[in-house]
Amino acid sequence: MRVFKQNYKDRKGKTRDSAKWYVEIKDHNETVRRIHGFTDKKATQEFGRRLEKLVAVRTLGDTPGPDLSRWLETLPSDTRKRLAKYGLLDARTVANSKPLSKHLADFRASLLHKNRTVDHADVQKARARNILDGCKSSQFSDISAARVERFLSDERDNGNGMSAQTSNYYLQAFKQFCNWIVKERRVSESPVAHLTGVNAKLDRRRNLTAEELATLLETTVAAATHHRLDGLARTMLYRTAMEMGLRRNELRSLTPSCIDFDAEMPVIVV
Repeated sequence: MRVFKQNYKDRKGKTRDSAKWYVEIKDHNETVRRIHGFTDKKATQEFGRRLEKLVAVRTLGDTPGPDLSRWLETLPSDTRKRLAKYGLLDARTVANSKPLSKHLADFRASLLHKNRTVDHADVQKARARNILDGCKSSQFSDISAARVERFLSDERDNGNGMSAQTSNYYLQAFKQFCNWIVKERRVSESPVAHLTGVNAKLDRRRNLTAEELATLLETTVAAATHHRLDGLARTMLYRTAMEMGLRRNELRSLTPSCIDFDAEMPVIVV
């Protein structure tokens, strides 16, 4: 193995070194290959040592072990394609580099083949896609447990206020997607297998029990004016939300014209 920097001439004809280091190795056919590494020499040397292990495995006709497989999955797709062109990777390993959007489509199809409903398949796919988009992940090697946790935490803390339970649903869908990729043997392991959901019972936005709802109404009716509404008005507002399931923005949009008292059964139209 040889690690070096390539020389090139700039527009003024001056000889310069390349920004990245290169690795020169002999493949399983004794053909000399030059592959670009990193701007850091030590990282490129480690890259070269891993390539030598890959060549040794290919020479013996074996398949990469767990450690080597995990390393291959972290490589950029163009590097994997180059190694496949040299015959150092098989077609299955190269398939790992296909966009996550295609894996998602296959995942949805798999759910439908298991007799899941279309709605269920679409929801699971959409939740997984939401996390991928939020973490800016396009290849499987982009997926990071830390980034997924940070994304869900930000979603719970931002103005939209994703509930803890909803956050757990999203994480469950994403873990199911990654586990499916592993079962399909497209990758060796899921990077989010160890993640767990948050405690929904500690979420202030959880659903109240019947006893808690009754206490809220009894307490509010005698309370002082708040947000320009006296206790009775707020009690009516809370009860409307409880019995009709309307959310805050839907309640805010209501006007007297939305209420039809003349109907056989009075209705509120949002």
